[in-house]
Amino acid sequence: MKEGKLSFRDAQTNNVIVDIFMEIAKSEQEIAEGLMYRKSLPANGGMLFVFDREKVQSFWMKNTFLSLDIIFLNEDKEIVKIHKNAESLSEEPISSDVKAQYVVEVLAGFTDAYEIHVGDRVSFN
Repeated sequence: MKEGKLSFRDAQTNNVIVDIFMEIAKSEQEIAEGLMYRKSLPANGGMLFVFDREKVQSFWMKNTFLSLDIIFLNEDKEIVKIHKNAESLSEEPISSDVKAQYVVEVLAGFTDAYEIHVGDRVSFN
């Protein structure tokens, strides 16, 4: 389900690196379920998690069949951490280590394929 468009932007130039279509998880239930039980995700798709405030965020891959890149963003929508290739079905916690207010999940390998780095920013509608 497409609920919006999210653009990854280069930290130096602010040029768009790549756009994706996203689903948005903002209720407690949507955040808890995330991409669990999904068997596929479009290459240009992802999920945006919206939290009410910045804090250290923690995710896991329980019941998530897809390997993902998990991108943590601060309140200014700057990438503060990227956890690459999160192992599907793992119950190991994945922490932002620093305060984050938004999290983006995309297919594993996405951040390498588009050379997305800590410090880059996102914009979304």
